[in-house]
Amino acid sequence: LSLVSAGLYERSFTGEDGVIYHHILDATNGMPAQTGLLSVSILSPSSTWADGLSTLCFLLGTEEAMQLVENMEDTEAIFLTADGKTLLSSGLVDRYQPVA
Repeated sequence: LSLVSAGLYERSFTGEDGVIYHHILDATNGMPAQTGLLSVSILSPSSTWADGLSTLCFLLGTEEAMQLVENMEDTEAIFLTADGKTLLSSGLVDRYQPVA
């Protein structure tokens, strides 16, 4: 298994306008994607697949990305949101209980 993450935690800065500028761009406007996510980690048998999927999920946002992952076999996800939440796909929830 492989765990691959995509997020705005390494290559980003906050502009004078308060916007976080990072390297994952929204193809519709060329600006940094604003999806309410800080990071997406994908657990998958293929690191190549997980790399592309983590970026795609970041661009889709939590709801669409979770729906996509839930319909994939042998693939799980961890989403870290801008409001401080950690969301796990159902296969991870079934296996692991969050630490308080």
